[in-house]
Amino acid sequence: MKRNGWTLIEMMVALLIIIIFSTVGVPSWHNFISKQRAEAYMKQLSQQLAYARVLASGQATSVRICPLNGGDCSDNWSMHPLQISQWQFNEWKPVRELPAVHPSHQLSYHRQQLSFRRDGSLGPLENGSFRYCPEQGMNWHYTLTLNQAGRSRLQHHSSPCPG
Repeated sequence: MKRNGWTLIEMMVALLIIIIFSTVGVPSWHNFISKQRAEAYMKQLSQQLAYARVLASGQATSVRICPLNGGDCSDNWSMHPLQISQWQFNEWKPVRELPAVHPSHQLSYHRQQLSFRRDGSLGPLENGSFRYCPEQGMNWHYTLTLNQAGRSRLQHHSSPCPG
């Protein structure tokens, strides 16, 4: 007589194996998703900064990047979308916008805004590092460092976010 099914014991063993793999895999999956989300955001930010620099030097105009809150620049880089604006006809005209970071993550920069001058360099004392920090308990973070000439360098750090 030929059997066409599973016994209860076989089903229980298979279910137990699935549960064990799920319990081990879910936390590392969450870390993987968070890291991918952070890396994608920081690469996009790097590309947008490069675009702003090229726009400033190509059109010989000032270009500003800041977290926009109700039409004004805010100092909270995490909560508000980042807007790239170009100085035209005595006012800032929006060019592009980058959405805010994931709600459980933090993005910080030491100034309220940064601006590229007509030659593509940053304004005085605007060089520094963006720091992207994941939620508590993760042992990694990203930095995007801008030099005075306006060039950037993205780095992944295998240590908890400082401060």
